[in-house]
Amino acid sequence: MSSAIPGLTQFNSRAQFFPSQSIAAASVGATYSAIGGPLGHNACILIITSTLNQPVWVSFDGISDNILTLGTTFQNAKILDLKANGLVLPGNTIIYVKALSTLPASGALYFEFIGA
Repeated sequence: MSSAIPGLTQFNSRAQFFPSQSIAAASVGATYSAIGGPLGHNACILIITSTLNQPVWVSFDGISDNILTLGTTFQNAKILDLKANGLVLPGNTIIYVKALSTLPASGALYFEFIGA
């Protein structure tokens, strides 16, 4: 069975949705901690959704501050379309999180992954 969509050759890759990862406010500390093990799959799109009440840093090596998420009273999200630039988040990636300054007291941080 072909995965191609007849007449739509530019869309011959099908999206794959992978298990999400998350971390609750109580688990975010002042230093980087991993929120799980390696992804186990390449991801073309990464969606980071925060309901935390304080901003936090996201790191992909546990050392560098890579992406800042906002701490707000409402949900906010960042969508990183890596595939649009010919990139992927490798399957051996581990995601780390730490507080910017004040530890969050409520909410959670969610990571969703889409591959193709």
